[in-house]
Amino acid sequence: MLTRLHYRLLLLLAPVLFTDCGAVIDPVRTDTDDDVLAALGGEPNILVMDDTADSLGVTSQGVGQIRGNGCLAATAEGLLFVQWAPRNRLWIPRARILKVGGSNAHLGKSTSNALLHVEFRTEAGLVDSAAWLVRDLPTWLEELRPGATGG
Repeated sequence: MLTRLHYRLLLLLAPVLFTDCGAVIDPVRTDTDDDVLAALGGEPNILVMDDTADSLGVTSQGVGQIRGNGCLAATAEGLLFVQWAPRNRLWIPRARILKVGGSNAHLGKSTSNALLHVEFRTEAGLVDSAAWLVRDLPTWLEELRPGATGG
């Protein structure tokens, strides 16, 4: 069962400490907890979540994009990734998910662990994809497969 703490981890962006330069960066928070929870349909609607997901990026944004850690959550309506720094959000409506699978590489970066690879259709009708390193990949694959009812 997910606790309020999990949702705070998903919604709040913790300051990132860069030890090389000694600077602490606190990303601008444009959404409140309640705004994002409302966008996800409330606490009971989050079906699966990983608060340590590592994004390998979105294909259409190319290899130069800044990738990083954040929180990935799935609801019956779609998939939301909130990256900690820089602050980025990616929302993929469930109806636009074309294919999910496991892969060991994305955008030229390979990993020893299988990645969650999601292919989806953009609002413009183009096919795009994103990949994340997540805990419990089989659960994510089952939850996000096209035709899954979202719960």
